[in-house]
Amino acid sequence: MGKLSDDHSKQLLLKAADLEQYSDSSLSDSKAILKICDGQPLALSTVGKFMRKRSLMEGPDWDGICNQLRCHLGSDDSLDRVHQALMHEYTSLPSCAIKACLLYFAMFPSDHRVKPQRIMRQWLAEGFVEPENSLGDTADKCFEELLDRSIVHPIEVSNNKTVKTCRTYGMMHEYVMFKSLSENLIMLCDNGNYQNSKSNGNFQTTQHRCLSLQDSSISDSSSLDSDLSLVRTLIVFGKAGSMLNFDSLPKKIENLKLLETLDLRRTAINILPKEVFQLPHLTHLFGKFKLPDKAIPSEQCKLQMVKGFIIDERVGYDAFLGRMKKLHNVKIWCESSATNTSLTSLQKAIQEFIRDEKDAKKDRRSLSIQFDACSEDFLKGWEGQYYLRSLKLNGMLEELPGFVTRLRGLKELCLQSTKLKAALLTALGTLEHLKYLKLIAGELDDFVLQRNALPSLVCIRFVLKSPTLPKMEHGAMPILKSLQLLCDGLNGLSGLQINYFTHLREVILDAGVEVNSTTIQNWQDAAANHPNRPKVILLNALDSTEGASIQGSAESWANKNGAETHMLPNGLMTESSIASNITVES
Repeated sequence: MGKLSDDHSKQLLLKAADLEQYSDSSLSDSKAILKICDGQPLALSTVGKFMRKRSLMEGPDWDGICNQLRCHLGSDDSLDRVHQALMHEYTSLPSCAIKACLLYFAMFPSDHRVKPQRIMRQWLAEGFVEPENSLGDTADKCFEELLDRSIVHPIEVSNNKTVKTCRTYGMMHEYVMFKSLSENLIMLCDNGNYQNSKSNGNFQTTQHRCLSLQDSSISDSSSLDSDLSLVRTLIVFGKAGSMLNFDSLPKKIENLKLLETLDLRRTAINILPKEVFQLPHLTHLFGKFKLPDKAIPSEQCKLQMVKGFIIDERVGYDAFLGRMKKLHNVKIWCESSATNTSLTSLQKAIQEFIRDEKDAKKDRRSLSIQFDACSEDFLKGWEGQYYLRSLKLNGMLEELPGFVTRLRGLKELCLQSTKLKAALLTALGTLEHLKYLKLIAGELDDFVLQRNALPSLVCIRFVLKSPTLPKMEHGAMPILKSLQLLCDGLNGLSGLQINYFTHLREVILDAGVEVNSTTIQNWQDAAANHPNRPKVILLNALDSTEGASIQGSAESWANKNGAETHMLPNGLMTESSIASNITVES
C-alpha cells in the first residue's frame, strides 16, 4: 500500500485519535509525529490510538507524544500491532550480522542522510561484518539486504545508480532506537539526558562503547557528566561538535595501530603529521590537506582511498603515491601556488597510478582532479596505455586530454568547466565502453553526436546554466536508458528526438529551476508517444504555488492519459524511480 499524503495522513491520525475537531489546525503542529509515521496507514492508525489514551483536555500534546513513543513501543497495547510488524521485519533478517548493522542506524538522527560507504566502514571497524575477501557477511551484502527489504530507503542515488545517501524510515527508526537502547548497544545523549528505552537515562555508561551526541545544548566536555573512558566510537551531530577542538593532530596518533579510517573533513586540519602514513592498518583517509615534508608511506601501507590532498609548490608526489600499492581511489586539488616542478611531479604520480595492468581483476581505480586554479597543461602529452574505471575533471578544459580516449575500462566520466567546446565534446563520442557521462558547464558549444557515438552509454546527465543541448543523429547512444536534463530555463524539447532512443526508460527534469509547465507537458507528450512510454521524473519539486501547479498539471495529465509522472525530492536520481571512528557532523 502506498504512502498517504500529508493531508490524508493527518486526517487518518486524528480520526484514530478521536481528535477530528483539530483537523483545521496547522500541519506544522503535527509535523514531527507525521514524520515518524511516514505516511504509513498502520503506523498512523496505531499511533492515533496511542494518542487517544494520552490526549489532554486542552488538546493533543504533539511534542510529548513524540518523546513518549519510543519508550512505550514494547509495552503499550495500543502500539502492539505496529510493534509486532516492526519486530517481524527485524527477526526475519537472515543473520546476526545484518541485525547488528541495522541497529547501528540508531547512532544517527532519524532525518540524517547516512552515506552507505561511511556506515559500512563503521560496520567493519566495529567487527559486525567481514572484509570483502571473506565468505561471511560482508558490508555490501548486508547493506543490499536492508535495501532489498525496504528497511533502509535510498534518498540520493548517483547517475550510475549507486546509493549516495539513505536512512531508515520513520517507525522503523523508532524501533531501531528502542532495540539498540534496550539492549545497551549504544548510548544516546539528547535533550540534556542519556537515554534508554526503559528509564529516564539512569543507566551504567560503562556498559556502552558507542556514544552518539545529538544534543545541541552540549558545548563542552564538562556538559557530559559521565565516564567516557571505555567509549571507542563517538559520533557528534550539530552544535555539539563545538566541544571537540580539531585544530591539529598529535604525533601520538602513531599509537593508534588498529586505526582503519581517519576522517578530517569539517576540521581545520590542513597538514598531516608524517606519522599518519606509518599507521599499519589505515585504509581510508578523508580531508583536504597538504602533505608534510618528507612524508613517505610505509612499505606495508594499506591505504585504498585518499580523498584528498592539495598540490602546491611541494614536490615528491610521484614517490609518495608510488608506495601505496593498494590505492584505488584518489582525489586531488591543484592550487594556484602549484609550480611547473610540482605539477610535473604530480603528472608522474598520476601516470603511475593509472598505468594499465592487463592482469588486473576487479580493478576499481577512480581519480578526481580539480585544477580550476592552474593550467591543464600537465594533463597533455601523456604516452602509453592507462586504466581507470571512473574519472572526474574539473577545470578550464580547452580540449579533451588525449589519455582519456585511451583509458581501458573507463565506465564513468564527469567533466566540469565554464564552457565545454565542440572539439572536446565531439571527442567524447569515441569512448566505446563509457556507461555514465555527466557534463557540468555554463554552456556547451554547438556539436553533433553522430551515429554510433557512445555505443555503451546508458545514462547521460546535463547540468547547464544555458540549456544548449547537442544535436543527436539517429543511432547515437543506441542503448541510452536515462536522459537527465538539469538545465536552467529548459524550453520545450530543445530539438531532441527521444524516439531515437529505443531503450529509454526515464527522462529527468529539474522542476526546481525555471522549467515551465508547458515544457513539462511537451516532455510528457513525447514520452507518451515513445514505444517504451518512459517515465518523466520531476526533481527538486517546489513547495511554492508554482511548484504545486506543476505537480497538479503533471498529475492531471497522467490521470487523463494513463501516463506515469513522478515528483521526487532533491537529489534522488533513479532509473526505476524506486526510490574505531570519530566523526563530527555539521
